[in-house]
Amino acid sequence: NTLVEMAMNNNKIVAVVAAMPDGTGLGGFRDLYPDRLFDVGIAEQHAVTLSAGLAVGGMKPYVALYSTFLQRAYDQVIHDVCLQKLPVTLCIDRAGLVGDDGETHQGILDLSFLTPVPNLTIMAPKSMEELRQMLYFSETFNGPLAIRYPRGGDEKGIDLPPLKNFEPGKFEVLKEGREGFIYATGKMVARAMILSEKMEKQGVHYGVVNGVFIKPVDHELIRSHLDKGYKIITLEDNMVHGGFGSMILESAMGHFMAGNVLTFGFRDQFVEQGSVEKLYEVHGLGYEELSNRILAFTGEKNE
Repeated sequence: NTLVEMAMNNNKIVAVVAAMPDGTGLGGFRDLYPDRLFDVGIAEQHAVTLSAGLAVGGMKPYVALYSTFLQRAYDQVIHDVCLQKLPVTLCIDRAGLVGDDGETHQGILDLSFLTPVPNLTIMAPKSMEELRQMLYFSETFNGPLAIRYPRGGDEKGIDLPPLKNFEPGKFEVLKEGREGFIYATGKMVARAMILSEKMEKQGVHYGVVNGVFIKPVDHELIRSHLDKGYKIITLEDNMVHGGFGSMILESAMGHFMAGNVLTFGFRDQFVEQGSVEKLYEVHGLGYEELSNRILAFTGEKNE
């Protein structure tokens, strides 16, 4: 719907999809702008290369792909889009756990293979309304951009006002902390807020930071928090290795303070099918285990 709205006022906007116009929410765009939606079939490599060509031709392409299918087009993302610094926006649907879509569709690898790619900016919204704002931002962003977002809607019972102004490399501090901060990205920001509230009841106060940019990260904020003696907990719905937590750790290592960072995400294994909340619990991201491990980490550091 947002892309339809934007396309009404910008005839350079086109959409590219690989056999999933309805699954990626582009059915309405296709109906209104049939000449501006390119469905290339099950050919993600071609989808990305076509988008690069459209960008070279002066168009503003949006490529909507599931996270698990984007890996097929990795070569094209690197060579056709990022090497040439083209203004292609990758809309990465189903990023994170997908629940009943099954083991093959769990979107937990995209950050790990995208973060090393030069010239690529990576964002994740903490809510569906913030996703809309990111799309508005993308319209004037002049370079390769990836926006990753989950299947489904927002976390129930959590109201997080969307950011409307984005500056690459700047995070959003949602809540101040006493012992430290939980740096979360995407839908895990809402989870971090709930986790923070649960730990407050146990006398430990962690603030929450919205890692709105996964690349580049907010080095200034990270180093400011570490210099003040705060602990940093990272929370993401991606593999820890190569993901958001790794980016924070690398920043902390540059400041010789990596020992005050604890990362949470998925470890080195494929994630089976199941409900999202159950899978979080099985893989160490349930509220109780997160709380216990953070409290232990805080106690160890305080000693």
